[in-house]
Amino acid sequence: MKQGRISRRPALREGDLVSFYREVIQEWCPGGVKGTCCREIGTPRELEQTYVLYRQSKRSLAGDQSRINFWVHIFGDRDIATIQSTEIEKVMHEMGIDGKQPATIVRYVAVLKAMLNRGRKIRKDINKGLQHEHIDFILPLMENPACDVELPEVNNELVRYLTETQEEKLFDQLPTRYHPVVMIALHTGCRQGELLRLRWCDVDWNLGIMTIHQTKAGGKKRLPMNSTVQRVLLELKKERSPLPEDRILTHARHALRETFHRAVVRAGLAPFRFHDLRHTFASRLAMQGVNDRTLM
Repeated sequence: MKQGRISRRPALREGDLVSFYREVIQEWCPGGVKGTCCREIGTPRELEQTYVLYRQSKRSLAGDQSRINFWVHIFGDRDIATIQSTEIEKVMHEMGIDGKQPATIVRYVAVLKAMLNRGRKIRKDINKGLQHEHIDFILPLMENPACDVELPEVNNELVRYLTETQEEKLFDQLPTRYHPVVMIALHTGCRQGELLRLRWCDVDWNLGIMTIHQTKAGGKKRLPMNSTVQRVLLELKKERSPLPEDRILTHARHALRETFHRAVVRAGLAPFRFHDLRHTFASRLAMQGVNDRTLM
């Protein structure tokens, strides 16, 4: 390896990253040096894989991947200790000019903040390892610049929910085979992905509950089934005679999304979304005096 330059390495797991840093530091500074001279140590490009490994058990990772790629493209080979909050704000401004909504920009910044927090933790762990190995070199730590940016205001006032009349219009325009999934969503507050993963073995007829094994937060929850949900499920069960491991709702995700959107447009309810069925459930609970945290 030539002095003054670090060869480009592929993204590494955290354990391998520690060994890599020790190797680099020993090659650069065989006699021991304090300070910072390894400019490619801890770049967003290197952090990408360690962050993905850290988040791989979370369902939100699939949605985060495009945001991770975005920041890797922007800051890919920069030492994370050199990234400034003003640079992040400039990128945010450009995103706004390109038509990104404030809520979208906030989600992008949240991913960057999480990545940089991960990088900071890795550096702290590496410094401990270097001290243990008696290597006289300290990786610079930094405050997370994403914590200092001024986020755009997000308009949360638009909360969409269906009145009973609008609900009737929606079902009039919706193909009959999609009625069960929408009806269950309206009466449970489940997310689309949670519904499409439901299997018959998740239904406990004796207790009148169904179990969601993987929520958005990665946990599990048990939901009571009211008479409407039980009626819909019983009708489906009689039609199919399913096995316990069969999916209850067999729609493809993209087909459900497109069919639901067409029905919404024909019913004159745009921009109502499938997720707004969950808002409708929460609103109806609130009107009955139930705390909205019951939905979580």
